[in-house]
Amino acid sequence: MITGKVSSELRPQVLLTLAGGGGNEVEILAEIDTAFTGYLSIPRRQFDQLGWSLGADDNVMLGDGSEAVVSKGRGIVMWMEQPRIVDVHCFEVQPLLGRGMLHGCTLAIDFRTGGDISIRPSV
Repeated sequence: MITGKVSSELRPQVLLTLAGGGGNEVEILAEIDTAFTGYLSIPRRQFDQLGWSLGADDNVMLGDGSEAVVSKGRGIVMWMEQPRIVDVHCFEVQPLLGRGMLHGCTLAIDFRTGGDISIRPSV
């Protein structure tokens, strides 16, 4: 199970561990964004810090309906205590956890400041 808290700005956030080359690990605080259809987005500096390789650029539609071209690669996220290889977009904003990561999971949020968040495999 993955747990988190709702911030004072009412942003549901979870702490994730990302695994890079040579045993390098980085912890990030990712905001859960159910409008994001991808798996994960992180700033380019964190992508580089992990030593992950970029692939082809990806055309994406943003929350405001506009389109953008962003860099995309593959990375390892520790998910339910197991390494999971996923597509990772590079956005220069707060890391986002999208619906791709949540597929097959049950998400529960006590939506108030300091409220508990849990993500667990669906039964």
